[in-house]
Amino acid sequence: MIDSLLLKKSMKYLGLSAAALANQFSEFRRTSKCTEVENIGRWLSGLDPVDSSLMDWVTKLVRNKMLSQKQRLVHMPSSKGLMIAVASPKSGVGKTTVAKNLAVIAKFSLNMKTTLVQATAPENKEIVSGELEEMQDLRINCARLAPDDVLACKPEAGEVVIIDVCADLAAESIGITPKHEAFLLLLQPDMYLVPADFDRPQESAASALLVQAGVMQGPIQLLHRPRYMRTDTAARVGYAGLDVSSEIFCPFFIPQTISGKNTRPRRPFERWQDEDQEGHFNNLFEHLVCRLGGAVKDPRSLKSDMQFMSLKELMDLR
Repeated sequence: MIDSLLLKKSMKYLGLSAAALANQFSEFRRTSKCTEVENIGRWLSGLDPVDSSLMDWVTKLVRNKMLSQKQRLVHMPSSKGLMIAVASPKSGVGKTTVAKNLAVIAKFSLNMKTTLVQATAPENKEIVSGELEEMQDLRINCARLAPDDVLACKPEAGEVVIIDVCADLAAESIGITPKHEAFLLLLQPDMYLVPADFDRPQESAASALLVQAGVMQGPIQLLHRPRYMRTDTAARVGYAGLDVSSEIFCPFFIPQTISGKNTRPRRPFERWQDEDQEGHFNNLFEHLVCRLGGAVKDPRSLKSDMQFMSLKELMDLR
């Protein structure tokens, strides 16, 4: 019965009907005995045990097709997609840069369906109107949505949705600005990422206020993005009421580029202008996925492993 289910899944993946499978398998065997469509039907229904030589042949077909295609390298923590919200009540902390860099890593390094959403207050729509244009050039799905529309976003299976939360929406959620709308209380991503240069008192204090307000509905990771290297970061963070050794702090930092220029590719198939930044954000994406119980596979070792995988293991990759 297990073989019949695997055969059905494999035929769907290969795009083969019962008749096509029977014809191609007969040609493969090159014997006077043909495989009839009726035989395939009995194997698919579980009435007869599936021919072991057929299963071996189908396994090779599936393996060859997978090796010729880009594989999904991220094992998601659940059957649904992944949603990451990048938020801070203070502007100028690199929040949009972090969101864009993660989107590029997901799309081009990990072969994921990727959507970048900018959650923008209506009054700020024109101010940020040009920020998503370069991402559209990279063929990343982009959307600039009103808060209510963002709350309705749901990732598809295998998709990552990265939400760049406007600083004003975060500030309103914790009552910093007069208009108090608890947007973050209603948003429920799989992970909140809060970037800041924690050596700067204002950025550290704003991040602490966001954490202590308790409005973020989900796991939190604080990301230190220093402009300059210092040795007293832990003490500075402590002044704001945070602890760098706590689980909410990302266990590594990502230094800002000295020039402050965009280092991402500007077109598909272009390389990053700064390989260190590419490596940092690869590590960050993998860290977030692993924190949620998922995993990121190394493409080279995956292709090597596929040579020895059973049909069930191959189909589980999809």
